[in-house]
Amino acid sequence: LKVAVLTTICAVALGLPTAFALVRGRFPGREMLYGLFTLPMIVPLVIIAVAVYALFLKLGYTGTMFAFVVSHVIVALPFTIISIINSLKLFDQSIEDAAVICGASRLQAVFKVTFPAIRPGMVAGALFAFLVSWDEVVLSVMMASPTLQTLPVKMWTTLRQDLTPVIAEQPDPVLFATVSGAHLYGFPSRDSDVDLRGAHLLPAADLVGLREPEETRSRMWDREGVEMDLVTHDVRKFVRLMLRRNGYVLEQLLSPLVVHTT
Repeated sequence: LKVAVLTTICAVALGLPTAFALVRGRFPGREMLYGLFTLPMIVPLVIIAVAVYALFLKLGYTGTMFAFVVSHVIVALPFTIISIINSLKLFDQSIEDAAVICGASRLQAVFKVTFPAIRPGMVAGALFAFLVSWDEVVLSVMMASPTLQTLPVKMWTTLRQDLTPVIAEQPDPVLFATVSGAHLYGFPSRDSDVDLRGAHLLPAADLVGLREPEETRSRMWDREGVEMDLVTHDVRKFVRLMLRRNGYVLEQLLSPLVVHTT
């Protein structure tokens, strides 16, 4: 939570003047600068994570709060900038100019007229920054240390350890298992069970039709009062659902919280 709050504050503090410069500034390369600031939304996150990790490893800052916040700000800043830019473009600057004509300084006009008008964009940018930081896994895994870990990283590590004996008991090989549902998005309730979803391989006898295939398998167990629920589909069924653009399996496939893979 501390990392997410600090990331939100830094993202808004940096995004606000940047948005003003990009909207109201008249200098060469403004469009290129905008593209540079929004680049983290396009570049694969793993590339950013490896680059940031290599930099902080060289500087000796891995596993520190500073490294967490800076790496999270990099991916959260574009969302803040875009939200504030959209609000600024909708704001009529002549209202600010009218305040200056009436005797207010330009700084007073910005603080008392412009900022209240673009507050929805600032709030939206702050909310996006908080959610991006709160739900970030790849960067957090790279920056984590034994003494400093975010909630998604702790959850991911614990689930990997707990799932090992369960996977070993499965009659057929499990290709992968990921976290789905409320825990994936970072807002589970107290009574939410941990939904683990994945795919398994059927034996040859089932594939050729010598016996009835068990396309879906489920296993439930309790860990310290938290209900764990593992459901896996046969690869054939998983692919069929995926080809139908089933959001249920796409969520499993795209979940960054991978607790088992082969």
